[in-house]
Amino acid sequence: MLDRAASGAWAQAAGMLPARATAQSALIESARANTQYGVALNWLKFARAEPNHAAWVALRAPLAEAMLAVANGKPATDALNDATRKTNHALEGR
Repeated sequence: MLDRAASGAWAQAAGMLPARATAQSALIESARANTQYGVALNWLKFARAEPNHAAWVALRAPLAEAMLAVANGKPATDALNDATRKTNHALEGR
């Protein structure tokens, strides 16, 4: 399922991004037909897997909220301080 051709076919049929970077070459025509999909494929080089840590589920939301707050004009220091407080509480089990 995860070889280049199968992963590319699955991603194309599902309208999703491929599970393997090597499958990108199988999606060239899809990228040409849909420029937004092509842009997303190009951004995959920056993708990273989520951390394999039990607390990640509790930490993801405060970090995402901080990034959104900064994008909406909140000073980064304030947003990160809020995220730090929330994530510390989550790690402490509060």
